Amino acid sequence: KQFLWFLVLVFILCVPHRMNDGLIALYLDEKGATSTMLGLAWALAALSEAPAFAVVGRLLKRYHELALIGIAASIYVIRWLLVASINDPAVLTGLQLMHSVTFGLFWIVAVQYAVRLVPEHLRSTGQSLLSAVFLGVAGIIGGIIGGWINGNWGGPAMYYFASAVSFV
Repeated sequence: KQFLWFLVLVFILCVPHRMNDGLIALYLDEKGATSTMLGLAWALAALSEAPAFAVVGRLLKRYHELALIGIAASIYVIRWLLVASINDPAVLTGLQLMHSVTFGLFWIVAVQYAVRLVPEHLRSTGQSLLSAVFLGVAGIIGGIIGGWINGNWGGPAMYYFASAVSFV
């Protein structure tokens, strides 16, 4: 039961994340970003994960997983508010560095918490379900909702929505 509630929490937090994954290039393009900026935005996000992954182990020794996920969610709120309100494509590209603190922190902690919640003989199943919720279900719903909001009200509205969902 606790694991299922955790998956619901993961789903809620990951819909905006996956919405961004699918639509950030379109949003940056609309803001006037060059092709180089688009590539740099993805590179910055990917490269920023490594330091976060290195630090999270120490944080897990000091803080409960749900507290750390709460911190990641709070930073997601700030990240999406900034993306919604900034028009400069260079600054938006740089904001992708926040990926380290949001996704980097969230993912390692979520995997650790899933491992702790699920009995040992079901751990790989638990991790598979976590991945399915994050990569599959949240990605599908995030793409549909994000595309619909972006198409009807524009990119800033999509990111304000993302911020509100992350706050939840």
